[in-house]
Amino acid sequence: MPYFPPILSDPQLGVSPKDRNLILGASSSAWFKRPLNLILYLIAIVSWAVFMAVATALLEKVGQNSMLYTVVLWVVCLPIFFLGLHYLIFHFGFRPYLYKELHDRGYDICLKCGYILIDIPAQTQTCPECGTHRTSLPTPNTPE
Repeated sequence: MPYFPPILSDPQLGVSPKDRNLILGASSSAWFKRPLNLILYLIAIVSWAVFMAVATALLEKVGQNSMLYTVVLWVVCLPIFFLGLHYLIFHFGFRPYLYKELHDRGYDICLKCGYILIDIPAQTQTCPECGTHRTSLPTPNTPE
């Protein structure tokens, strides 16, 4: 079962499976175009490798150089690291790109928090969830 951000599976938005893939692809490519995002990824991976090297060295210094301790350290820390990295990157880095892509495709959501504004009257100028000014949807390009 593929993973999609929960907002893409929300029945209130009604995003089709084809549109899901297009939206994820467009927002991912926009995210990867920023060099800072790649640098953050590399810094996180290098810091994890340094942490593991230091932890392994400390185990050896204490006298616990058993292969069991090293394997347990790697088996426990590796999934925790990648789950934590995914959480941080998705929740704080990728979501704005996803919300912007959804909004640009005509889905009425808040660009800051992702609140679905479909049932909110058009006269309401702020998001009820975070208070951000509500931006108008782009007008579709119609051929003349």
